[in-house]
Amino acid sequence: MKGKIFVALSVIVSLLFLRVDAEILNVPVDYPTVQGAIDNATEADTVLLAPGTYLERLFIEHVGLTLASEFLFTGDEDDISRTILAAPPERLDSIWRVVTIGSDLEDPVYIVGLTIQDGRTHQEELYNAYGAGVYARQAEVHLNNNVFTGNYADRGGGAGFDTCTV
Repeated sequence: MKGKIFVALSVIVSLLFLRVDAEILNVPVDYPTVQGAIDNATEADTVLLAPGTYLERLFIEHVGLTLASEFLFTGDEDDISRTILAAPPERLDSIWRVVTIGSDLEDPVYIVGLTIQDGRTHQEELYNAYGAGVYARQAEVHLNNNVFTGNYADRGGGAGFDTCTV
């Protein structure tokens, strides 16, 4: 009985902190591109990706949000391998970070249940030395249940963080 009461209270307390007006922006149903959904997101929205491969360079610069696969709601680990953010094959010989998170964010960014692959960067400038899959500067970033594969950088190919809370 005590366990059920604790769980119920935990759910109620969690709901108190949720933003009622946060929206789910579905890609590709509502927005044809991930970046288009990110650009239209407001604080605390969720950009939800259907299974598929998205060959885009993403910039999260204006609001904290959640970028996620359907794993966020299903808990099905197959959704992680079926939802891929990647550099296009023709970009594998140049600098191409898959996700860049800017420094002007007041709210955290959550990246959940995605495969992030084939990012490339090198030490042309110091900040290019790391973070081919995900790069963030002066931001709060939460990475949950993601797979990083095939990302290349001089240091920290999968993810690189500069003055961040991770």
